Amino acid sequence: MARPRKYVAQGEGVETPPRPVRLTRPFGFIEETHGKGRFYWVAGEVVTNPHTIALLQDRGAPLEVVDE
Repeated sequence: MARPRKYVAQGEGVETPPRPVRLTRPFGFIEETHGKGRFYWVAGEVVTNPHTIALLQDRGAPLEVVDE
């Protein structure tokens, strides 16, 4: 599985979470190492977990930033 990215504010030593994202299309994959984990997100789902956002970005998921 992909390592989570660290988000650091420029010029500061404090980690800042990424902005929430929304999937523009359904997206999913099967974990390659053991082939047992299935992951799926529906179109329009808003993701706020930084680790999940990093995973989706690494996998090339169709994302858009949610305006707050």
